[in-house]
Amino acid sequence: MSYRWWSSCLSDTGRRRRVNEDAYLNRDEIGLWVVADGMGGHFRGDIASRIIVDSLKDLARPQTIEEFAALVRERVKCANVSICHQVLDSDAGNIMGSTVVIFLVYNQEWLCLWAGDSRAYLLRDGKLIQITRDHSVAQEMVDSGKLKQAEAVNHPAAH
Repeated sequence: MSYRWWSSCLSDTGRRRRVNEDAYLNRDEIGLWVVADGMGGHFRGDIASRIIVDSLKDLARPQTIEEFAALVRERVKCANVSICHQVLDSDAGNIMGSTVVIFLVYNQEWLCLWAGDSRAYLLRDGKLIQITRDHSVAQEMVDSGKLKQAEAVNHPAAH
């Protein structure tokens, strides 16, 4: 079975911010899609998200999905180091970061990698199914039974 992909990307600054902290990558020819979202309220989230996306721009299609995932993970780790260096080179006390969701497709297999509270969903039979779990304090509280899922939506640590 073969698949054909059509994809497009669009981002909008929205009504609250003057700087768009989103960055995306659409490499459907190799089966790679990335959305990075700078951590709002912190120092230069736009730069952090761009560093992540730029680290994956020139990735070549590997031989297996496992190799694909390993290469992507390594690139994201290197992007994290680069983000940390940006912070060290700036004023002391700044926090810079980005969430990221990465979707990989290789032949008939797919894989989703993510960090933070940006989400990925699967649309199947007209229903959206969340396939990622937030990396947040609120989600940890839900997992430990200290908070109900419905309460986490409006919790201050939900982000």
